[in-house]
Amino acid sequence: MKFLHTVGAIGFGGALVVQLVLAGTAVTEVTPKEYLALRQSIVTVSKWVMVPSMAAVVISGLLAMAIHRPFHNAGWVWIKAVLGVAVLEGSLVGIQGSAEKALVIARDMAESGAGTEQLAALGAVLRTEQGVTWVMLILATANIALAVWRPRRRRKRA
Repeated sequence: MKFLHTVGAIGFGGALVVQLVLAGTAVTEVTPKEYLALRQSIVTVSKWVMVPSMAAVVISGLLAMAIHRPFHNAGWVWIKAVLGVAVLEGSLVGIQGSAEKALVIARDMAESGAGTEQLAALGAVLRTEQGVTWVMLILATANIALAVWRPRRRRKRA
């Protein structure tokens, strides 16, 4: 369970970094057709690496919580579970959804040329995509920190 959780986390983090690097390529530096290929690459990474990795992390984490009794009452585990579900939702909606919207805009730009409206729409989608990706990286890092640190409740002595 731990191995699957760790491998999934590595895949998820790697996919987020790759998406940030690819998304950081400015529209003005490439032709609309090249940008379309770039956006297709981002959606492919999202669909085939990020989403399955995130699913592996969430499923293995929830199964570990269910199987391992000490996790049942550990506060840090419940915090990880809530953060994990938030990361899953943010990834599916904020990253995957934005990547697909940007792909549609890029496809339209490649077919008809880049208009001002399309560039403005693309700019808004890219800001959302990159902002959510950074937030997901921060939340995923916080989850890793919780797993390593494993804070324990301390009882006060009377």
